[in-house]
Amino acid sequence: MLANYLPYKKIHVVYKHESFQKIVPQLDIQIKQVIINNVNDILSYKGKSYAREYKNNLKKGYTGFYAYLDSKVIGHAWGTINLTNKIQKVRGYFKLPQDSAFIFHCAVHPDYRGKKIYQTLLINLYNRLYSIGAQSIYIDTDMNNIPSQKAIEKTGCGLQYTVTLWSIRSKPILCYKNNYYEVAKR
Repeated sequence: MLANYLPYKKIHVVYKHESFQKIVPQLDIQIKQVIINNVNDILSYKGKSYAREYKNNLKKGYTGFYAYLDSKVIGHAWGTINLTNKIQKVRGYFKLPQDSAFIFHCAVHPDYRGKKIYQTLLINLYNRLYSIGAQSIYIDTDMNNIPSQKAIEKTGCGLQYTVTLWSIRSKPILCYKNNYYEVAKR
């Protein structure tokens, strides 16, 4: 199929956490850190591939949280922290500085959006990442995802920049940020 060999373009909006905001969810939810004993709880919301991915996230040392309503997962958020002496590449384009964290793979079930669940997940993740050594926290979202951008801003994040990313088969090939192109290493 020709589409597998043509570049795909996606624009990300990158934010940096700057201040804490008080968030009160509109539903009686529970937020729990993802651990090996509850990682499969995602199956109440998403498929087996997510459970496998999240088990791998835990093996890599990533931090995740689930939002529960009536004992079922209705949302999730993940983050990674760079505690090494060198810059780490995250999501194929983001250069994560030392002592910084990056939040990724966040979602809330469509039936429960707009009820501050996403923001509650983020605040819990911010607290955990700061507690284990993060000095700064970054998060991105799709340029077209306005609800996510508004939610991120309400948690105290400020816009840093936009990134245009071209990829083939989900592998980044070219990145444009701040008037600068960078060829992605494969």
